[in-house]
Amino acid sequence: MKTRLLLKSTILLLLFAISGFFMSCSQPSGDIKLFKAEMGRNKWGYIDIKGRIIIKPQFELAGDFSDGLAPVKKDDKWVFIDKKGKTIIDCQFEYIDVFSDGLASIKQNNLYGYVDTAGEIVIQPQFSMAQAFSDGLARVRTGISNNKREGFIDKTGNFVIEPNFDAAWNFADGLARVWIDQKYGFIDKTGKIVIEPQLAVVDDFSEGLARIIIDNLHGYIDRTGKIVIEPRFIFAGPFSEGFAVAKISENGKSRWGYIDKTGKFAIEPHYEETGSFSEGLGPVKLNGEWGYIDKTGNMVIEPKFHNVGGFIHGLAFLVTGDFPDGKKGYINMSGEIVFLE
Repeated sequence: MKTRLLLKSTILLLLFAISGFFMSCSQPSGDIKLFKAEMGRNKWGYIDIKGRIIIKPQFELAGDFSDGLAPVKKDDKWVFIDKKGKTIIDCQFEYIDVFSDGLASIKQNNLYGYVDTAGEIVIQPQFSMAQAFSDGLARVRTGISNNKREGFIDKTGNFVIEPNFDAAWNFADGLARVWIDQKYGFIDKTGKIVIEPQLAVVDDFSEGLARIIIDNLHGYIDRTGKIVIEPRFIFAGPFSEGFAVAKISENGKSRWGYIDKTGKFAIEPHYEETGSFSEGLGPVKLNGEWGYIDKTGNMVIEPKFHNVGGFIHGLAFLVTGDFPDGKKGYINMSGEIVFLE
């Protein structure tokens, strides 16, 4: 039951962490920020913040810009392009990821390694899974099926934290979640266990707190593992910009609002649904439509959209209707649609 609840909560929050799937934007050198956008079935291109098409739709898949480059798939082949759409690195790999800390994971002959921004393999493909580098460390997996183990390597490919874990997750707030003997715990960047494996359901840390689920109710622990917000919510999300979405039931009716780090409602629960704050705005649902409020609870973009995501560098993803009829696009922080497929 707890596993199903965590899965449900993860799916619910997915749209508001939208940059990982529907929407992403670059942090490239220079002033231009590009957003990938789907323009027709399996045709991806890139737009700017005003919704102007900068790189025409021509890719089967497209990834984030990082270090001035983005991975794209065209004609069943992965390459890296620059912000003019020019191929900079012509790869012969089965898969490539975005650059992070100057390296990108690649897949070759069903094994993962890393390339640099010149396209040179700097860590030979040897892992059964390899994640992006962050703060000099990357999570990798050795072995498969029942023999798989996970740990963390540095940018030379050497293990800094040996693959001693059944499963591990990326570092967040300086701690990484690990799975040992059917329980979750946390390690620091030296590999030391700082919160003993004792939790059945827990999320990664965000702004110093991690969500837990006990007896189907959601609460939070601090970095010592102490429960600081008692599990009392039907649902709660990760903290973002000082607030977390939270759901309660009153008189048989479920309502959503936002709590602060004391566990008190900073914005009262009178919404049908809410999403995480980003860039000062939080998505809220009223009468079946989505809009945005500020941190005082004032409605700044009236509810009029079928579905939306969080703002990232001034744009938020939107969907105009149910699949397959709904169109995907972006709105700006004034609530204006700047792009629609």
